[in-house]
Amino acid sequence: MATSHLFYFQKNMLRLEPLAPDDFRDYMTRSTQQYAEDIVQSSGCSYSVAYAKGEDSVHQLLPHGMATEGQYILRIISETEGGPVGIVWYGIDDSVAFIYDFEIYSKFRGQGYAKQALELLENIARELKLSRLELNVFAHNVVARTLYERAGFQPAEITMLKKIV
Repeated sequence: MATSHLFYFQKNMLRLEPLAPDDFRDYMTRSTQQYAEDIVQSSGCSYSVAYAKGEDSVHQLLPHGMATEGQYILRIISETEGGPVGIVWYGIDDSVAFIYDFEIYSKFRGQGYAKQALELLENIARELKLSRLELNVFAHNVVARTLYERAGFQPAEITMLKKIV
C-alpha cells in the first residue's frame, strides 16, 4: 500500500495514518459485520447471506489485503484526543477516490471529526489531482446522508426496492 502522500495532510489537529498491519484482520471483521447489518436493515435478507456478500466484496476489492495497490485504510487520529477517533478506507481508480468505509467511533461523534476527516480526504484528492470523491450510503443512515450532503456530496443514482413478502 503506497502511503507517502498520507502524512502531509493535517487539519485542526486531525491527521490520517495507515492502519497497523496487526489491526487489519480485526478491522475487516468489524467492517464486514457492520456492512452485513446495514444490508439486512436495508434489504431484509438474512444475516448469513449479507455477511457472505460483504466477504465477497472485501475479497474482490482487497485481493492482497493491505498490500492491494490503490487501496488505503487509514486511522483518523486526533491530537486533541490523543489517539484514533475513527477509520476510513478508500481506493483510487483512474481519477476517482471511492470511499468504501468511513466511521467515527461512537464516543467521538458530533464533535466535528467526520467533517474534518472528509476535508482531509478532499485535500488528498485535490493534491493527487483526482476529479472527484465518491461513496455509497445506505438510505436508512440519515445521519451519514446529512453529513455527506453538507460536505457537498450529491446523489448520483438511487437504488429503490419494494418488499413483496
